Amino acid sequence: MKLNFLTFALFFGILLNIGNGQCSDAGVCAIGGGSYAPDAQNKNTLSLKYIFGYSDKESDIRYNTMQVEGKIYLFAQSDLFFYLPLYSYQNGPLGSVGGVGDAILIWGQKISENLKLNGGLKLATGDENSGANLPQTYQPGLGTNDILLGLTYGVSDFSFSAAYQYVEKKRNENVVTRLLRGDDLFLKGSYLKTFDAFSISGEIMGIQRLQKSSVLDSSSVEESFITVDDDQVQINLGIDLRYRFSDRLDVNLYAAFPLLQREVNVDGLKRSFSFNLGLNWYY
Repeated sequence: MKLNFLTFALFFGILLNIGNGQCSDAGVCAIGGGSYAPDAQNKNTLSLKYIFGYSDKESDIRYNTMQVEGKIYLFAQSDLFFYLPLYSYQNGPLGSVGGVGDAILIWGQKISENLKLNGGLKLATGDENSGANLPQTYQPGLGTNDILLGLTYGVSDFSFSAAYQYVEKKRNENVVTRLLRGDDLFLKGSYLKTFDAFSISGEIMGIQRLQKSSVLDSSSVEESFITVDDDQVQINLGIDLRYRFSDRLDVNLYAAFPLLQREVNVDGLKRSFSFNLGLNWYY
């Protein structure tokens, strides 16, 4: 019975790679992130991930990213979660762009047995002008330093997270788009189940942009900006499959598909499908 269930779960996870979407966020989904092995609590973790994504037929952009991430326990009840896209390569009809992406740093502080407070930053380590005269949808960086705040509540095999991303109130320097983004609100619920060396977790995520964004009006002779309707709700269902080789090493495959998808893609965060493959080391 266990074997049949795992076979089905693995097959379902592979199918999700054909048609799924990520969180379509600018960093706020990292709150409550680092879904590491269930028996790895209070262990430092270092991960290397390959992420592939496809925007949609309209923009037809392919995203390839090599990312390092990890969690460090600095004190008994405190940890630091981080990730950095070491190299992000975007390729589409208008050209190709490569470079380092935006980094995330999040401090987690347990304030009770089941509740953790999260606070951190999205840092503008990526360049919003890596490719000459290419719009924001091709760029590895968003050009702003943002504040992340959130709470994570866990009980038994369930966890729930709520988070807010306050975006630096400035227009970025991308020469084509000159994007000014709104803030994001994020909610997530997840469930984890283990089977010997295997584990599977499912999560449902919702993200809402709280203010409309604006971009450069390309039809105007003089510099002017237009508001874009990018404040739609995005809801995704995600699945993480994990196989443990030892107490120190495991591999995971993560995929998700959109139940409700944001239509506008001026920030380059929309994915029609994507998948993550990670190698995780615990020490």
